[in-house]
Amino acid sequence: MVTKTYKWWKVPGKLIENIARSLKTIQLIFWGVLGYVFLF
Repeated sequence: MVTKTYKWWKVPGKLIENIARSLKTIQLIFWGVLGYVFLF
């Protein structure tokens, strides 16, 4: 079942998609490093 609730969230264009993907990667690396530091 597909609803139109999140239809506004989709922004057309590859540029926005690439920016979001790079930000997600930066957050993953940042929290991965912090998690590694806090383990010890």
